[in-house]
Amino acid sequence: MQMLIADDDPIYRKLLEAFARKLGHEPLVAFDGEQGWRLYEAHHPRLVLSDWMMPELSGVELCRRIRDQKHPRRPYVILVTSLAAEENVLEGFAAGADDYVAKPFEQRVFASRVAAASEAVANMVSLEEQLHREVVSKCQDALGHESPELMSSLGALTSLYVEKGIYAKARAFLRRQIDIAKSQGDLSSLRRLKESLQQVSDAELAAARSEDRAGRG
Repeated sequence: MQMLIADDDPIYRKLLEAFARKLGHEPLVAFDGEQGWRLYEAHHPRLVLSDWMMPELSGVELCRRIRDQKHPRRPYVILVTSLAAEENVLEGFAAGADDYVAKPFEQRVFASRVAAASEAVANMVSLEEQLHREVVSKCQDALGHESPELMSSLGALTSLYVEKGIYAKARAFLRRQIDIAKSQGDLSSLRRLKESLQQVSDAELAAARSEDRAGRG
């Protein structure tokens, strides 16, 4: 799972990054709040660890921006800061933080807090997936899989997955639709769905090549 880490303190930044890797997450590291916001907009990670006092954009302001965006996949935000007074804690939660950890922190306790956040996110993802399947199923029952309106909606959803770089989910989603089209003998939809699946694979390959070139540059 991707985890955004925003902290202008290089020591804490490295410590949090090490935590993320140890717990099996993919860290996206930002040196200040503004860079953190750009990374969030680009990747929409499900976990966010942010310091409060940072140049350009504070952790609380970053949290507010994330909540104001109202992205359908709500991230779990933990503010990690030396501002531990009661009014700071209350302000952090009012900005939309899910948890609040004071620096310096005990490593095992902090790791358990992050593990709990990861579990909460995993549960949210499961509920989102269940809801998504129910909505698609109801659309298929109401319109029929061959309906042009439904096919247009399915195409838009696939495009959204690709735009956000969620290639595995796009492939799983399309394969499920392909199975349904096969079971219904809907050859026209089957052909279009297979074309969409190939487009997802092409987009993922292009993104991987772009990242590889950027890494070597």
